[in-house]
Amino acid sequence: MNWLAGVYGFKEDTGTWLDIQGGPKHLWHPKGDIEMQGYALFSQVSWKWTSKWEVTAGLRWDHQELSGQVVNDTTAMMPFLPPFQSFAKDLSYDEILPKISLQYTPVPWANLYASAAKGYQVGGYNYSMVISDETFTYDPEYAWNYEIGVKTAFLDNHLRVNASIFYVDITDKQIYVNNPNVSGVPMAPDINNAGKAHTLGAEIGIHANPVQGISLFANLGLLQTEIDKWSYPSKSGVIDFQGNELPYSPNYTASLGGTWRLANGIFLGADMTAMGSYYGEASNKQKQDNVELFNLRAGYEAESFDVVFWCKNVFDREYFTTLDEMPSGFLKVVEGDPRVFGVTFTYRF
Repeated sequence: MNWLAGVYGFKEDTGTWLDIQGGPKHLWHPKGDIEMQGYALFSQVSWKWTSKWEVTAGLRWDHQELSGQVVNDTTAMMPFLPPFQSFAKDLSYDEILPKISLQYTPVPWANLYASAAKGYQVGGYNYSMVISDETFTYDPEYAWNYEIGVKTAFLDNHLRVNASIFYVDITDKQIYVNNPNVSGVPMAPDINNAGKAHTLGAEIGIHANPVQGISLFANLGLLQTEIDKWSYPSKSGVIDFQGNELPYSPNYTASLGGTWRLANGIFLGADMTAMGSYYGEASNKQKQDNVELFNLRAGYEAESFDVVFWCKNVFDREYFTTLDEMPSGFLKVVEGDPRVFGVTFTYRF
């Protein structure tokens, strides 16, 4: 029997501000401040009752305290916006997070497993355009993660193949929404909690070292997501997102690549990453098509230092990492990185 226990703690202070100038006065000037601290106690026990079977159980108690405020000293009001206000609120969360896993090793080169674990993401504050006490904060997100899989190693560990299937049941999913609010504000972006959602997916990864100096890898992930229950009030009525896909959830991800290391320390590498289409917001109106990016690298590795020359997005593929339709009719996008060249030097001592 093996066990471990530990304590974790942190303290963090952050600030945000946004300034849109309109002549000599501020059109929009919210400033946010948050103080956050937390600590956790955790323990895990593993029991191998036969040479082939092992069970692991763990428990984590997590406590977090947040103190946040947003101060808006806007002096020039746009006629279609109501007067902005300042808000302050303290939040506190305590969660018990269990997990359990079962492993079966029928042969030395294969391991089968099944696991279940509860996770959560702490609640927080909206800062950009707060119009009510209700929209100033959002609640924690909870998830139960279930997974079954297999890990294998063949040919004296020169070939490794891992595969898994997972299902995640999500409650109070934190999703960014950008829709007209019941107060009539045409642009009130904030994080909101969806009622229920789930994801179903599968992953497979292959790593191979066929000959000395050559390493290859290939990974594929499939994902299906759905909002099971969520409606959001707006000035034009209740918006129902039930049945829509979760934002920024590509239906597949893939990667393929390899590295060739020579005896003199020189190495060459190339890889490709691909991502299927996905929606940029919960309404599923704006969609990013599938994207493929190619990367190259070459360098020299020594005992105490490395030099790597690299190029990312070799073919300068254009794509968006953020894709939101604003209530005013505008489309807000953030472009992905273009073709980038660089050099990285690492020294070890």
